[in-house]
Amino acid sequence: MPLKQLATLSVVDRPSTINREWGRRLLKVQVNVRDRDIASFVDEARARISDEIVLPDGYLIEWGGQFENLECSRQRLMIVVPLTLLLIFILLYFSLKRFSDVLILYTGIPLAAIGGVIMLYGRGIPFSVSAAIGFIALSGTAAVLLPMFSFAASSIVVENIDRHHALTVVIDGSNHKQVRLYGIDIPDED
Repeated sequence: MPLKQLATLSVVDRPSTINREWGRRLLKVQVNVRDRDIASFVDEARARISDEIVLPDGYLIEWGGQFENLECSRQRLMIVVPLTLLLIFILLYFSLKRFSDVLILYTGIPLAAIGGVIMLYGRGIPFSVSAAIGFIALSGTAAVLLPMFSFAASSIVVENIDRHHALTVVIDGSNHKQVRLYGIDIPDED
């Protein structure tokens, strides 16, 4: 019996393989996003797909790859960042022993973050997980530097130096106290 009597044969374009995941057919679409952050791209794509495409029953769209990693990291950072800021606050309190001093110095951390956001915007860099980790490091650096500047400035004020000279001394450390990253040198008194 010839095959054409048993079946109708035709050539059509179809996927070369049928992938399955969790017992369901799977079709992946890959996209490389440039000059834009992934989160805003996915938000726009989701909005357009929900407006323009009606999926049949049993079909679903999942977003994965770097976007999925970004979402997982964002959830972790929602816990880690507040805990880090709280720990910085507690350490500043143990260091300075006065709540009012801690509040004054702690205001420098959001100001440092605002400067970081301005720099990201100015350079055209989208906010990412690595940028968020950089902001955590920036908060730690600000928390270390602010008490040093405060100490240097208050000791200059106590010694009755005019404001212009006090600012110069705090910034460049000339002939007085030297402020360095992660340390203070206080020369022996004459």
